Amino acid sequence: MRYILSIVSAAFFWAACGLAGAMDWKDLHEKADKISLAEALADQEKNPQSQETLYTLGLVYLNLYKIQEAGDVFARMLAVDPTSIEARWGQAEILRRRHQPEKAEAVLDEIIKEDPEFSPASITLGYMIFDKKEYERSIRLALKVLKQGRARVDLTNYARAYLIIGGAKGMIADEGGIFSKLFQGTQILGYLKKAQELQPRSAGVLFGLGSFYALAPGIAGGDAEKGLSLLKEAIEVDSYFADAYARLAQIYFRRGETETARQYLADAKKLDPENPLTQRADNEINAKALKTP
Repeated sequence: MRYILSIVSAAFFWAACGLAGAMDWKDLHEKADKISLAEALADQEKNPQSQETLYTLGLVYLNLYKIQEAGDVFARMLAVDPTSIEARWGQAEILRRRHQPEKAEAVLDEIIKEDPEFSPASITLGYMIFDKKEYERSIRLALKVLKQGRARVDLTNYARAYLIIGGAKGMIADEGGIFSKLFQGTQILGYLKKAQELQPRSAGVLFGLGSFYALAPGIAGGDAEKGLSLLKEAIEVDSYFADAYARLAQIYFRRGETETARQYLADAKKLDPENPLTQRADNEINAKALKTP
């Protein structure tokens, strides 16, 4: 009898901690995209032992670029359950944002092996290896997420999968020969439009479309003014999105508007100086400046 009671007590304890069953991470990601920080904090205070409310709070902090606070939340989750895939992914995402790709990739590889259908890990890894120019691999990861189907993936990460594919194909086309440009280039806008259908006001979507229109030649659908407008809209939606500032710096510099380019570059460096796109824009602008007598 004592043994049975101990099992029942343990079950109630783990249920209170939110560990009685698999966490519904898809719904929690979508909830975190809709609620405010105040609401997330209130939910967590009402259910202080819940892994679900902690995870939602960590996601909200990530959305607000509050990296330290998010890290503290994921650490609290791991103190209760060191095996938590969700909390481990959260820490890997923080490592990515802090530009520690080797550490992040090791954690993400473990998570994907344990649960291949935990799509946030595939998306985080896809973005990270994109910056390492592993474009084909990033496409494979994103396609795997899309094959899971929208019903099994949260809206934001499903849209990001399309963005990764569109962006990677864009880079392959840009760096390849004429046949690569023709084959890959014709597919890019289609993937970006699919992401737009899902999240038309997403800063990431606006950035992807803006970059395409601003950088693509007219024969491929490019429209410089439309591109600039979309990139500026991305900043209006998310004023902390360093990539959009860096891309604007690149485009204005290539248009010969150096002073405007430097203003956008300064904004990007202030937000995230180690951002790969910020560094590329910085190198492009400063390398040209050094060559100018």
